[in-house]
Amino acid sequence: MLAYIKPSGKLFTRVSLCPPCQSKKQYLEPDGTLTRSSCGTKRNPETQVGASGACRLYPLDEMPHKLVGDKIEIAEASLAKWVPQPLDRPVGGQ
Repeated sequence: MLAYIKPSGKLFTRVSLCPPCQSKKQYLEPDGTLTRSSCGTKRNPETQVGASGACRLYPLDEMPHKLVGDKIEIAEASLAKWVPQPLDRPVGGQ
């Protein structure tokens, strides 16, 4: 799982897996972009729009969450029904 606070202050949660490159790790760069560790794809952490990299057309799938005190809760049912984006899906020109 990946969770971070967007520049707008909103919490973002997602399954931390990129279907094409199988990356499971992302990190925030000093310049403010979110970067995937294995392929180097960079995206805007607010909009999830890919700026560069091999996987830029595979946006991050947001996972619904709930804040309970200082904990982030994600329903088990949401995790159970999540499936990776198919590699042969139609993509738009971002």
